[in-house]
Amino acid sequence: MKMVIAKVGDILCDSWGYGMTINEFCIVIGVNPSGKTIKCRMIGKRTISGDSREYGSEVPDPEHTFGTPFNLHVRQYDGREYYVGSHPFTDDNTKRKGSFDIWKGKPLGFNYMD
Repeated sequence: MKMVIAKVGDILCDSWGYGMTINEFCIVIGVNPSGKTIKCRMIGKRTISGDSREYGSEVPDPEHTFGTPFNLHVRQYDGREYYVGSHPFTDDNTKRKGSFDIWKGKPLGFNYMD
């Protein structure tokens, strides 16, 4: 059985983009007893500095959830745990694949200027 570092209530983040930096956040709502998957729900984000339409810093907003709950697979590489899988990208449950890490509690920079 794998040791799962993530626990219920943890916030995970994924940063991606080519020419832009887009951050996504989700919250862990369950951990499978096998340790192979975790159940999550997407959460919103809040701009704390900069121009919210183009660039700045943001933090997760757990008060705003969207999409249906989804599973992420637990992976480990070089002593580091990360979580991969398809997840809702928009309010209408459009999906995308991502790789999440545990959010370290610091604001993340974003840039929507391509």
